[in-house]
Parts: sequence; C-alpha cells; structure tokens
Amino acid sequence: MLNRFRLFSSPVSRRIFTFALTLFTASPVFAQSVDGAIYGQTKPSVAVSITNLDSGTTREITSAANGNFSFAKLPPGRYRVVSSGVSREVGVVLGSGSEVIFHQSLGLIEVTGQRNGTIDMSSVESTVVFSQAQLQTLPVARDINAVALLAAGVIRGDPDLGGLPSFAGASVAENGYYINGFDVTNIRNFLSYANLPFDAIEQHQIKKGGYGAEYGRSLGGVISVLTKRGTNDWKVGGAMYTSPQALRAKGRNVLDLEPTRAGNYTIYTTENSSLDILYNIYAGGPIIKDSLFMFLLVDGKDTSSRSFGQSSASTGKANSPNGLLKLDWQINSNHALEFTGIHNYQKSSATDYVNAKPYSTSLDGIGKSSESESGGGVLIGKYVGHLTDNLTISTLLGKVDDLVGKTTGARLENQDCPVVLDVNLAEIGCWAKPFPGAPIRDPAAPDDNDSRRAWRFDLEWALGSHTLRSGFDSQEFISASAGANTFSGGYYYRYFISPDGSVNGVANRTTAGGQYVRRRLATTTSGKFAVENRAFYIEDSWHPTRKWLLYAGLRSESFDNKDANGTSFVHANNLLAPRLGFAWDAAGDSTLKVFGNAGSYFIPVASNTNIRTTRGELFEQRFFLFQSRDPRTQAPVGLSAEIGQPQIINDGKLPNPATIADTNLRPMSQNEFILGFQKRLSRGLSFGVKGTYRTIRNGFDDFCGARDALTRWAADNRFTNFDSSAASNCIMLNPGRDVNLQVDVNHDGVLRSVTIPARYFWLP
Repeated sequence: MLNRFRLFSSPVSRRIFTFALTLFTASPVFAQSVDGAIYGQTKPSVAVSITNLDSGTTREITSAANGNFSFAKLPPGRYRVVSSGVSREVGVVLGSGSEVIFHQSLGLIEVTGQRNGTIDMSSVESTVVFSQAQLQTLPVARDINAVALLAAGVIRGDPDLGGLPSFAGASVAENGYYINGFDVTNIRNFLSYANLPFDAIEQHQIKKGGYGAEYGRSLGGVISVLTKRGTNDWKVGGAMYTSPQALRAKGRNVLDLEPTRAGNYTIYTTENSSLDILYNIYAGGPIIKDSLFMFLLVDGKDTSSRSFGQSSASTGKANSPNGLLKLDWQINSNHALEFTGIHNYQKSSATDYVNAKPYSTSLDGIGKSSESESGGGVLIGKYVGHLTDNLTISTLLGKVDDLVGKTTGARLENQDCPVVLDVNLAEIGCWAKPFPGAPIRDPAAPDDNDSRRAWRFDLEWALGSHTLRSGFDSQEFISASAGANTFSGGYYYRYFISPDGSVNGVANRTTAGGQYVRRRLATTTSGKFAVENRAFYIEDSWHPTRKWLLYAGLRSESFDNKDANGTSFVHANNLLAPRLGFAWDAAGDSTLKVFGNAGSYFIPVASNTNIRTTRGELFEQRFFLFQSRDPRTQAPVGLSAEIGQPQIINDGKLPNPATIADTNLRPMSQNEFILGFQKRLSRGLSFGVKGTYRTIRNGFDDFCGARDALTRWAADNRFTNFDSSAASNCIMLNPGRDVNLQVDVNHDGVLRSVTIPARYFWLP
C-alpha cells in the first residue's frame, strides 16, 4: 500500500493574485546573481580600477568607447572605485549592482546602490537583502525562514510541514535554498535544506518572485545566503545565547469534556520545561595577506527539555557541535578560488518514562533511553575568472550529504511484538504497551540518506549597453530508502467472530460464534532512487537608455526521475521557460523605480514520489483458525491450515513505470506576472507596491482512485475481461488532462498503451 504524503500536488488549478505594500528599511534590491557588481559611466576609453577594502584585491579595466564600464561577479563588501584621479567608496551586497557615474564636466562622482540607500536599477527581480548587522538587531528567531517572513507577500506555512515560508500563495514545498550560490534544497520532499550556523551568515537574500533565467526548480521563492569570509584583518570572537525557562510562557492544561472523564485533562503541559544554550567561537583573517584568507566558526549548543503526559514523561538532550570553514584564494587580480565546508550533523538523546500515577512530574518508573541522528555536511568549490575586461566565467562544484534520520535504543523495542487487535478493535499484547513497537526495517539496507552531486558553469559578457549571461547546471539527487515490514513483529493480527461458522467465504469452518484470525503482511523493498535535473539558460539585460532596462531570458529545464532499477518513469526534456522584464528609472536619479516581469517556472518531481510509487510492495491477507493466544504478545498460537484463497493486493515486484505514471506526464509549472514600483523616501527607507499574479499551468497529483476510473473506462470501451485488481490504484497524473498508461485491458498479461480521457478521473 502506498503511503501517501502530498507536498506540491494540486488536484485543482491554482490561480493567485497577491498585493504587497511595504516600507523597506532593509536595503531592498532587485538583482539576479549570488555575487555583486559595480557598473557605471566615465570618460571614454579610460582606466577604471576597484579595490576591495577588506581583502586588498585590485582589478583594473578600460571603459568602453561610450564610457560604460562593468565589474561582474564581485564578492560583496566595501570597494574603492577610481577613474581619472577621482575615487569614492561604494558598497556591494549580495545580488546587487552598485552604479557609479563620473560626471566629466564637474569631475565629481555619483554613487547609487546599497551604500546610500538608493534603488538598484541593474535588474528587474523582486529581492530583499539583509546584512549580518541587520540580522543581529532584528527581533526575529535566529533562523533564515524567520527572516524571510519580513519580506512583503511572505507568510509562515503550516507548522506540521516545518513552518517554512510561503511566497505569494505558493506551497511551502515549492521554494529553493542556496548557500554561496549552490543549491542545497532537499528534493526528497522540498521541505528541508542543508543549514549552517546562523552567525556564519554574512548576507541573507530573499527572492520573492520574478527572478531571472539563472534560477529555476522553484514556484515560490528563493532564499540565498552568503557566508562570512576572512579579510586582511584578523578577527576573533564569540557569542552566547540562551532561552531560559523562566522567560518562557507557561503551557496550558486542557480539561477533558467527556462526562465520564470529568476532572481529567486531554492535554497536560504546565510542567513542561526547556533550556537552550547556544554558543560559538570564530576566527578569520589572512593566511597570506592580500591573497589567501580563512574564516572558521564552531557552533555549539546545550539544550535540554522535559515534557509530561497523562501517564508518561520524557526528557531530551542535544549538544552536537557544528561549524563552517571558508577559504578564499585570490590567485591574482583576475582569478579566484573559493572553498566552503559546512558540518551540520545532529545527534540527540531522549529518555522515556511510564509514570506510576496520572500527571506525575517526578519522572516515575524506569527510564529507557534512545538516540537520534540526522544531518551531514556540505562541500562547495568555486572558480571565478575575469578573462577580459568584458568577459567573466565562473564554475561551481559541490555536494550535500544528509542522513534523513536514524533512531536507536528503547524506541525500537517491542519489535518482536506483532500488532494485535481484539474483536472489539482493542489494542492488546506487548505491542500496545508501554510504547507501540516500531516497524521492522530491512536489516540489509544502508541508512536512509540523501545525496546531491552538482555542478554549474556561468558566463557573463558585457557588450556595449547589453549584458549577456548564459550557463548550464547539472545535478543528481539520490535518495536511499530502506524497505520495511510495516508491522512490528512481522504481522498484523485481528480477531473476528463468525456468526454462521464461515471463514473467508468458506462455509462451516468453525462453529457459529467461533473465533478466527486474519493475518496481514505488508512489506516494501529497499533501494536508491535518483532524480537527475539539468538546465541551460541565456539572458540579456539591455540598457537602451540610462533610464530604461529591458530584460529577456530563456531557460530550458530537463527532469528525469528513476526507480530503484534506474528506469525512468517521469522524464521531460527541454521544457522552455521564457522570462521578460523591464525597469524604468522614472526620476533619473535611482529614487523611483517602476518595474514588471513575466515568466514561466517549473519544479521537478520530488524523490519521495520515486520511493513511494515505484518501490516493490507486498500486501496480502490470509485467514486461519487457532488454538490459543500467546500470553505476552496475544498473537495466535497453533494456526490451522490457511482457509480460503489469500487476498494478494500487491505481489512485491517493482511495477512497470508505464503502469503507474502518465507516459506524457508534465512536471508542475506556473506562469507569473509582476508589476510594481518602489520609491525612496530617505536614506535607508523606501516605499513600494507590487502586484503578483500566478496561475498553475500543469498541476501534479499522485491520485489514488485509478481503479474505479479504469473500470468505468473499460466498460464503456467493451473490455469485458478487464480486471481492475491487476492495475495500480495510485497513479501519477496531471489533473484535467487525459492520462496515457499501459494497461492489461484483456486480463491476458499483455500491456497495451491506452489513453483515458480526463473526465473519468473526476478531477478539475
């Protein structure tokens, strides 16, 4: 049986219009890349140089014949720009372009961008950037998702799905997450990502929509963080944070309203407590001055908690250290290498108690301990090369390894106890008390884990008033998932009373009113399930005049989801996603920007769809008489010969992909349209209004109800021998579209390709 967990499936078309009105105090920008840029105008064909004031790195180019110049892919920081003997300091932030105009007649310099709070005119995207200094003063939780909620049109999603942000009405499972330009989104379910210590963040970027062709695989928003890096000055320090119980709100007890349980509670939380102590130490500086830099941060914690239930209690502890190492090597003024290493492994312990009396807060009874492990690490390498004054390339290579979750200890006890229900559906035996036994995991399978291996190449070419960019990226995401016997003890037994002595359709097998037992077996197979994603993009940002920016981009996406045998079951090549946009500097001084864009976006199919849909599943039911019950487990003892025909729902074999997924299945996609303006009110404060309209072009659903649809379709088409039990009841389809499958329509073992009209599935 498939364990259904819908994340971004959409059985109906989703159309959303959002209207956002915002006072920006966090230096909002509208730009595209994980790096920054400095661009502007000076005298024709003269030298323009920049110096990074933190690292000492210097680069010089010659302005074009029309006086335009551009420095691409710059590490965010403080820079000095010099041309014709005039210099000025300018700040560059993540994904932002800072404009510098040298007025030839007066010999003066005008600087726009983040340094003086004006609006970035170098892109048409909708983006907000927070610096580390701002993050330290904002009254929000120390979490990148909490920071994202400060952006207009972003709200907190369902706490049961991690409380992740929802951008302009999109699902919380439709976002993308990046660290130093590397995609760290976990696409097992799109509900997690590789994290890093909060104090290691230098800048935090929130893309709310309308992003350029460089980005894809997201229908909601993009959260991108830039880590701290070493400079020419050694800096050493640390911090400690605590959340003492004395400053927390008390929990609330909720009385049971059932009259027979008057005076008892259904929820008992007043005695729950927790203590969090977080601390870190860091060091950063030059290994070789002006050339090789390092930054190291080690993040520790000591957290503990106690929680009490009606008849049980538990305590928990966690103290695993994590950290970040960042190395930057400026080989020369035109070539640089970066390395980022992140350790985010988590280990915690818990002790469970069964209390001697209700609502006891003394941790009565014998405590049984368990341990949990999760997380892993991230490795990222990057090269940036300025091949000419106008041509820049970059390559990115990285991997993410993540242990999905591993539990050992007492919480895996009672695995020898089968699930047993009495004739009145009461849970009996050692499986039920004190804690339900866990399913039996395939002992030969490796730990459940996810791994990403990815690389990308980008090129940027400044050609007169055009900035051309293109690139290619490739990623392979593999999810290892262990199969399991769904029930602890191997089986699920349920006792029945036969009113007339028949059992499983066989008459006179027991006396009237006699008992018999049904034994259910459900297992799944282990495997590694791959998702391969590739994309190519090309875009042009054109300034026909200084006041106008016109943008056009095209992204080509390819997705390939495979089963445990490596066979593709969802495969889409060259899905085209065009992007168009404009930005108008209405006042001519970067204080009033009118902007708009339109684009198409795709999201791949999550790997947990591979796992739950294409793995082999065995589900059978058999019926027996029995002699007695085991006093400990309450399982039947002395089973008779099997009675009647076994009920085999699934035979355990890997399904043919063409029988469980529309062979013309289209990944989920949407169109998005944005129109807005932003007005600077004063230094560091601006006002903006933006409208966003999104509509789903292709929904995606793992639909359980296919047998009924196939039965009605087969009857209408006179396939009189069709047996719906031979078909999968759960299939993947695009709601509202005809479904193409391979079906054994004549019940002769031969699969035939058929098209079932959408009306048979009763989905809009």
